[in-house]
Amino acid sequence: MYNNKYIAAFPEEEYINILNSPSMMKSLEDEYLNKYNSGCNTFYIAMKESLDHYVAKQIKINKDYTNTEEFNNYINCIKNISKNNTERFGLKKIYIEPSVNVVFNYLDKETLSKYFSNTMINIIKNSNKKFVDNIFNKIEDNRILSDKELSFISMYLDNTKDNRYNKYIEYVFNNLDNIKPNTKILSAIVSFLAKDKNDIGRCVFGSYDRITDTYIPEINVAHSNPFFDYCCFDIDYFSDIKFNSFDSVKSSRTLESKDIMFLLFTAYHELTHQRQKNDVKNNDFRGAALEINNAINSVFKDSYKCNHDASEIEIDADENGWKDTAFFVNKYIDKKLARQCMKNSEDASYRRLFSKKKVSGTNKILTNVEYDMRVLAKAVKEKPEILEKFPSVGKIISKEGAYKTTALFKDIIVDTPAGWEFSNYILNNVPFKFLESRIDSGKFSDKEVLNLLNNFIEVPHKNTLLIKKLKDIDMDTYKETETNIDNYDKDTIYNDFFCECATGFITFNKVLNAANKKFPNTINKNKVSGYNSFYINNYYYEMLTNIKNPDYDRINRIMNCYDNLDSKELKLISQMTRNYLNEKAKNNEVETLFDEDKNIKKDHRKK
Repeated sequence: MYNNKYIAAFPEEEYINILNSPSMMKSLEDEYLNKYNSGCNTFYIAMKESLDHYVAKQIKINKDYTNTEEFNNYINCIKNISKNNTERFGLKKIYIEPSVNVVFNYLDKETLSKYFSNTMINIIKNSNKKFVDNIFNKIEDNRILSDKELSFISMYLDNTKDNRYNKYIEYVFNNLDNIKPNTKILSAIVSFLAKDKNDIGRCVFGSYDRITDTYIPEINVAHSNPFFDYCCFDIDYFSDIKFNSFDSVKSSRTLESKDIMFLLFTAYHELTHQRQKNDVKNNDFRGAALEINNAINSVFKDSYKCNHDASEIEIDADENGWKDTAFFVNKYIDKKLARQCMKNSEDASYRRLFSKKKVSGTNKILTNVEYDMRVLAKAVKEKPEILEKFPSVGKIISKEGAYKTTALFKDIIVDTPAGWEFSNYILNNVPFKFLESRIDSGKFSDKEVLNLLNNFIEVPHKNTLLIKKLKDIDMDTYKETETNIDNYDKDTIYNDFFCECATGFITFNKVLNAANKKFPNTINKNKVSGYNSFYINNYYYEMLTNIKNPDYDRINRIMNCYDNLDSKELKLISQMTRNYLNEKAKNNEVETLFDEDKNIKKDHRKK
């Protein structure tokens, strides 16, 4: 059966262009026959499989398709591939293409006899099946495969689906000490990872990746193709990979140890980028992080390299890359090693605490949130047309560079990375009067205003979850990660996040009161008190009490703002915060609580 996901990897015009171009079909033939060797172009390797499924679908839809010039060009190419894509076992020559190409399942006898000997095709398929079955019987019996048998079954599985694929994976990972790696084995492993994740993209080894007709870059370790659904791996970089080493698992991001763990992690990292692209295609707000990143880089092209490791999409890819690696390792290698992979996943997620970005053409360093939002606005002002190319960006910003808050009313978006950044920025930077006018406008229902409040309260919630384990983080493990920070210690991080939380509470408190005035029945005084209590008890004071060395001057400036505002809650919190800091200065720690009845409770405890 043809695979629609493989077909969707390229737009239809790509298939039509290549099928009607003899020179491109010849390139596809040459590159595919050179698939496991240095110098091949991954575009044609990925295109070959997708084109097979595209042609199969056309035949299924319309049997007359086999009479078209497109099909004639295609089948002549396949004839050459079938003739030359072979493996020798002694005197026996095995023709691989008829067993792995889905099109042969859709050709009737008349068409087959026109281009091939029908008897030959059936003999090849039956002979190959017996040979493959024999290899899997050896695997089932725990017998050792010869190097040629392992290479052949690797090539076979790499190019087709087989419900025994996991048996092959079990065999490889039970014999890592005895197997000499080659590209066919490596390719079969990473192909399994993609197929095991329901064909989210594909993984292809090669030396080059055709991005456009005029730009054919080297792969440089690995990347996810920005236009099509496949991932590329540098065939030369991975040629000397170690199967019997797990050193790369010692760090959440490293290029120093080229071993089997690094291959697994890299593959899952790049497949996460494919998932991010699918989120964009599916109009999922999760994809907005990718679109924001791409929109900025399309205008300020020099920002990509210096901000690579600090970008949300890269942190997400590292985090999920290690998480997926952990599941694989737990199943096929070692549970202890899997736990280290999960730790690496957590370590990657903590980069959101301290990674910063450089503003293009300057020495200015900003937090991820500030950078993405400010620089995105600047990019849109310079090139408003990027809003058409990146529709998710258009949901949050106008062509004038003004931020739209509608998304915060319509949906709970903070469970997505871009939603968290957007909500965080609005909470700390958009004037309260603007938000108040939006609440009073009558355009939004009480439920939509509750969405706004929940989006706001989720920002410190996510920050607090990250902050909880900061004390256990070894910052030295990030030595290879470009986070754009110098001497950024834990005390600074704790102070930064508390001050952001405390500043954000000013807007949150005011929005709550404005919502109470507009919707007194739904967002009543009890709900307002509950929201305030929840924010203060669960976020504000937890972040405050985490700080070992408070920045007294900075916090004092925020408390002065609290005192100067017409809010009983803010004045009370200011008093409690000052009391706490005074006690802390005397080496006494004070835990203060703000309950729903607005009564102050003080619990003095020595720790």
